[in-house]
Amino acid sequence: MTSYILKDIFGDTKRVRILEELVERWGEYLSVSEIARMTDVSQNTVYAHIYELEELGIVKSKEGRATKYGLNIEDNRVQAIAVIEDEE
Repeated sequence: MTSYILKDIFGDTKRVRILEELVERWGEYLSVSEIARMTDVSQNTVYAHIYELEELGIVKSKEGRATKYGLNIEDNRVQAIAVIEDEE
């Protein structure tokens, strides 16, 4: 169900796979290579989608040895996605 709603909102199925992985790992930050491996999406594609999601404020980055990305859990849209996921 979440996939259908996310596809309606975001369109691209690769972006939806990335979001679903981040929702499953609520509160965690992942590197692009980890996200790519988990979603079976190329790193370049992950970078492109993460950049756009970060621009929208849905994803936040965390600097370290490698930049990691996670959901911006303070964003109302992200909280709504979590509610939808919980209802599934």
